[in-house]
Amino acid sequence: MAKCLELLEVEMAGGHTVLLIKVSQVVKTGNMTIEITPNSASFGNSILQRVSRFDSALQVSKEGPKIRVVLPPITTARRDRTVEEVKNLISIFRQLVKQSRTKAVKVLQDAGLEDGVQRELVAVVDSTASAFLAEKAAELELLSEEVMSMGIDESDVTAGR
Repeated sequence: MAKCLELLEVEMAGGHTVLLIKVSQVVKTGNMTIEITPNSASFGNSILQRVSRFDSALQVSKEGPKIRVVLPPITTARRDRTVEEVKNLISIFRQLVKQSRTKAVKVLQDAGLEDGVQRELVAVVDSTASAFLAEKAAELELLSEEVMSMGIDESDVTAGR
């Protein structure tokens, strides 16, 4: 979860967004707690709001300059939902890369390049898009596997009784 929070985009003054790790320190302080220390006190409220909206199951509180995040127990149902969300993200990502590739090829066709040069550039676009997609899909699938390997908690045990 700490990794997910680090990659969270926070809207700053002026409407631009930045990664949480660019404007704060994110530290896992225990099995179920994470502390976020903004680099500047002025970032605190923006970070607090964004983390609170990120996942309603998180217990988010502000303790002085630090933001404390208490993680909910990981249940089988929650793991399954997360894995499905990751699979959905991979599918959406594949579609976005496919659309980007199509647009890039269209630009190359409209550029009026010689056929040989155009074919060569399309091959470069294809190989780059494929490599990028494979790398990012593998990262997401690894995340999904990590979620599935998280241990059981009391709610899993009591549900099985």
